[in-house]
Parts: sequence; C-alpha cells; structure tokens
Amino acid sequence: MSQKTRVERIDNVILLLSITFFCTLSAIIYYYAPALKAHFEGDSLRYHEIAHHIMGLKNIPLEVLGYPLMLNLLYHLHNSIALVVIAQALLSILSLLVVRHCIKQLSDNPWAQIWATLFWATNLGFFIYTQLLLIEIILTFLLVLFVDRIIMYYKKESSWYLAQAAAVLGISVLFRPAALFYALFFALLLLFTSFSSFTKKLTHAALFLFIFYLPIIAYMFLNLCYFGYFGLCPVINVNLFKFFYSKLHTAYAAHALCPNELINAIDNDIAHDHITSTTQANLGKLCLQHPGIACGIWLQNMIKSFLGLYQTQWKLYFELSGTATSYFCIPGSWFSCLATYIKTGTTRGWLCLLGWYELLYLLAEYLMMAVGLLVLAIKRQYWLFIFALSFIVYFAFVTGPDGSGRFRMMMEPWLLVLAALGTAWTMTREKKQVAHE
Repeated sequence: MSQKTRVERIDNVILLLSITFFCTLSAIIYYYAPALKAHFEGDSLRYHEIAHHIMGLKNIPLEVLGYPLMLNLLYHLHNSIALVVIAQALLSILSLLVVRHCIKQLSDNPWAQIWATLFWATNLGFFIYTQLLLIEIILTFLLVLFVDRIIMYYKKESSWYLAQAAAVLGISVLFRPAALFYALFFALLLLFTSFSSFTKKLTHAALFLFIFYLPIIAYMFLNLCYFGYFGLCPVINVNLFKFFYSKLHTAYAAHALCPNELINAIDNDIAHDHITSTTQANLGKLCLQHPGIACGIWLQNMIKSFLGLYQTQWKLYFELSGTATSYFCIPGSWFSCLATYIKTGTTRGWLCLLGWYELLYLLAEYLMMAVGLLVLAIKRQYWLFIFALSFIVYFAFVTGPDGSGRFRMMMEPWLLVLAALGTAWTMTREKKQVAHE
C-alpha cells in the first residue's frame, strides 16, 4: 500500500469520526439545553417573530429577511427549534465538505484535508451556532461556498465559476449585508488576474458585479413595493449610530471634547429618528476631528472579533444569565483580565476549561493561518494570497462599530483553509527534514 493511499484511508476514517463526533455532541448540547430560550440570543427573538409574521410586516425590518424567510420555511415543515438545529447542523457539515474541496484545489498534500477536518471538528463556533437562531451558520456556509467557487475560477479560468461565486455572495447579502462593499474591492481584484487579457478581465469584473447585484436589486424592489423604501435595510445606520457613535460620544465626553455643533446635530437627528446622508457626513466629520480616538474605537472592536471567544456564547446558552463582558472593560494585568473574561458569567468549571481550550485553539489557528499565507506566497499564488488576506481583513473591518467573537464566523472559511494548509506544510517539511538528517 502506497503512502498516499494510506493517508487517504486515514482521511476517510477521520472524516467519518469527525462528522459522527459533531452530530453526537450537537445532539447532547441540544438535549441538555436548560430551556427553550437557550436557543434564543441577541437577535434570535426578532428573527423568530418575523418568521411567524413575515407576510404581515407593516414596516421595513431592521435587517434583511433572508434568515427569517429560511426559518419560516422550516417552521412550515415542522414548527420546532429541533428542525432548525438539524438544518444548521447539515449546513455546518456541508461547510466542512466545501472547505475540504477548497483544500483539494490548493494542495496535493493529503494531510491538508485531514487537518481541515480536525480544525473544523474542534471549532467551538460550529457547535454553538448550530444551536442558536442566528445567521452565523448559513452565512458561513455561503461565504465558504463563495471562496470555493473563486478558487475554482482561479484554477479553471472559467467565467461560469465566477458567475456562481457572484450569485452566492449576492445571496449572502440577503442574510447579512456584510459583503456589500467587498464586492466592489473584489471586482477591482479581478483586474489583476494573470491568465487573461485586460479586456477579458474587465468583462469578468463587470459580469461579477452584474450577477452580484441582481438578487440585491430584486430585494430592494420588493422593499419598494411593500414598504415604499428602495434600499436593503436600516441596519448599517443602526450599527453606526447605535453602537459606534455611542462609543465615540462616550470617548469624547471622557476627554471633555463635547458637546459641539456636530454632536448636537447628530443627536438631534437621532432623537427625531431622521438619519440621512447629512447625518452620516456629520459622523465622518466628527471622526476626522479626532481620528486617533475614532480609529482606536474601531480597531478595538476589530480585535474583539479576532480574539473574542465563542465560549461566551456557550456560557449564555448553558447559564441563561445574559451576562457577557469585554476584555477591555476589565481592570488588572493582561493575564488577570483574561482569567476574569473567561470566568465571567459562569460557575461551571467545564465552561471555564472550554475558554482556556479555545484560547489555545485560536493561537494554533492564527499561527497556522500565517504559515498558510506563507505557503501561498511560496507557491507564487499571489492573487490567492491577496484574496485570502483581503477577505479576512475586510470582514474584520466591517465589525468595527461593535465587534464580537460571533462575527469571526464570517472569517472562518479562509481561517480553516489557511490553517489546514499551514499545518500540513509544516508537518511535511519536518518529516522531510528528519528524513534528510
């Protein structure tokens, strides 16, 4: 039996065991939920209520209706949380299979798919967000499918794969409009592919944007017909003014920098629920008055998204306490802050251990992700290198108004792929070095 065949058999066994482990543990987590409300967190209740009254909405909803519509369809099949959890478990498994397909296109190292499976099977996010009525699992699946289709486009030089990728990314916006501006950057990135003429590159960029905006424009027309509002949803303004502006206002007050004319104008617009492009421009001007403070707040929230623990969601699920905290709000040394952050909101020792475990997982994932990026550079796949890095940075950047570990699920598609590539490359390199010695 050849070495490659042996590794492939190991891969098949690990894949089967990992999926079995995921399904078993997901069933246990569901069974031991302390109450039905454990499946509802943050935005969950709003999605649940809209799903039950989706045809009777009178006002433009806060967010796009992709997820409530998905819930509505599932509730029509069987009105239970269990069916939602099963559907999201299947989407989590499909996400793994798509990640493995990405790996297969990028590396001929059979260990890479094994490591992708192991990183997925030990990622706390897929377990907990499978249980919750939140967008994270379906959005992660759509984003990893987008990454996969783009890799196929890069490998096969086919506009058909590009069209699929554009459609998937456009549909993802109907669940959360996070990718709305990334499409513009990505269209520019298409102009720098190396395998076609500039005319073809320009055609591909135009094709990508056209197909990306098709579902979005269609949704905006539906909003116009039903609500008289030609737009996606007001969530962008909510993020900017309910979350980011309130933090900016607090920081300015702490530095005795307010009130001023811009703050008074913004406060007046918020009080009268009349946020316009002028209000947004005033917020931009306010940030430019003291860019260090504004950038510091934005960067801090991005760090929360990179380093915030999914363990927080596990604590809310099992404790039902609604108690969460930010590392940056805890006084003391960095280690004591970290210990307090992990312990806050739970009295259960196993949940605290879960936090320390996840911290080690994050260190390994980010370290191997960096190696994975290095592998792409070594192979001179610079376009994929820029694509991967821009994807991760962009989806971290859009969490600047209010960061959370929950939003890291949007970055997991490339994090898992790169971490698997990096680990497999490191392991193979060490084996070669030992053999050489």
